[in-house]
Amino acid sequence: MNPPKPAVRPDIMVPVEAFSRTKPGQTFSITKQPPENSDVLPPCKINDLMAVFENQTVRLSWTAPGDDLDKGTAAEYKIKMGENVFDLRDSFESAFQVNPTHVTPSPAGTREELEQPIEGMDQMNGTIVYFAICAVDENGLMSEMSNIAQVAIIEPLVPAGPELKVLLSQDNGEDSDSDSDSNDGGLGSVSVVGIAVTTTILSVCLVLGLIGLFMHKREQGDYTLRDGPEVERVPMASNV
Repeated sequence: MNPPKPAVRPDIMVPVEAFSRTKPGQTFSITKQPPENSDVLPPCKINDLMAVFENQTVRLSWTAPGDDLDKGTAAEYKIKMGENVFDLRDSFESAFQVNPTHVTPSPAGTREELEQPIEGMDQMNGTIVYFAICAVDENGLMSEMSNIAQVAIIEPLVPAGPELKVLLSQDNGEDSDSDSDSNDGGLGSVSVVGIAVTTTILSVCLVLGLIGLFMHKREQGDYTLRDGPEVERVPMASNV
């Protein structure tokens, strides 16, 4: 902590006139001075690019740079987009270019806007798209690539209108008819199979019943097979 400032004594204060101090410094020289009236300064970098998705449109906005850094007016803009942020950053020139022909650069410091409808972009719902921009002056000098702005393409759900509802109703009716026809055919097939199985079971049961009855009679001695084609009845022997 600094010590307290000592009190000022008016009796020792002496009035003085205004004065200045100067000190000589070292000299320097410019060895590679650009030619007079030459353009060596590109537009400055755009650092505030923003992207917003609304009303089925991507709206880009940024602050206009100048022709020479932040002075004057640039000649044109190069706006690129892509779905991969690294490809856009590393290969700006080869990225897909957005058409900015209807945006005329304004003087430095002016807020610029560009609207890009999604109909002009082959993007799917939920896709994240990245944008970057560069400014170019009248001599072709281009600024550094701007910051990268991103936006998610989200299309709203469209409610079904009356015509669509009618079509859906018709489709459901056709499906119901076809389903009923298929159900009728299925029931007919099941009925035929059931009758066939039932007939087979009854036939087998009848044959087994006859065989069982014959075997039962034979065990009791009511019938005995003799030589010849006829069956002769033989009475059962009684125990004496």
